[in-house]
Amino acid sequence: MADISKDQMRERLGNLDQIREILVGERIRDYDGRFSRVESELASLRQEMQRRIEELKNVLSADMDAAVDSIEKKLKYLSATADEEIDDIRQQLERTAQNSSNSIAAIDSLLKSQTGALSEQLSETREGLENDIDTLKSQILKELDKRYANLGETKLSRDRMAELLFELCMRIKGTDMVVEQGGNSDNKRSAELLLPEPQNEN
Repeated sequence: MADISKDQMRERLGNLDQIREILVGERIRDYDGRFSRVESELASLRQEMQRRIEELKNVLSADMDAAVDSIEKKLKYLSATADEEIDDIRQQLERTAQNSSNSIAAIDSLLKSQTGALSEQLSETREGLENDIDTLKSQILKELDKRYANLGETKLSRDRMAELLFELCMRIKGTDMVVEQGGNSDNKRSAELLLPEPQNEN
């Protein structure tokens, strides 16, 4: 029997991208959907917060204009009164301006905090997915090397190759793979499709 090199073994077992699609394809699409929803929610939140800020600014601006107008009228009316009363009115105006500024600053801070938290969550989720994929790649390569070492000089048939590939997928995927009764043959046929076509040997 001819010896089988590591490269030949990996080639016969199929493309790693196809194996990864079997193992984590659905999970990747699920994460992509989550990313899209988080990004959409983040954009909606930003728009909503911006709209509320603009509304509040308009309300505060109108209140400020009304307060200033009222105080100016009082100042004109009380121009002949004592300096103490005039100072009190000026302090009232300053407090109104300060309160308005504090309210706007608080809303801006809240917006930054919420959008920052969502951005961080999105980044962590994406990083977690990348780590999962890297781990699966490493597990696949380790299992391939282990299988190759155990095979020795034994030459496998195409059916046996498909069975080993199916078993490898089952072991790596673990409890995430649900096999229905009577579905083993279909899954093995799917694994067999990943193998290259057999070549005639002289």
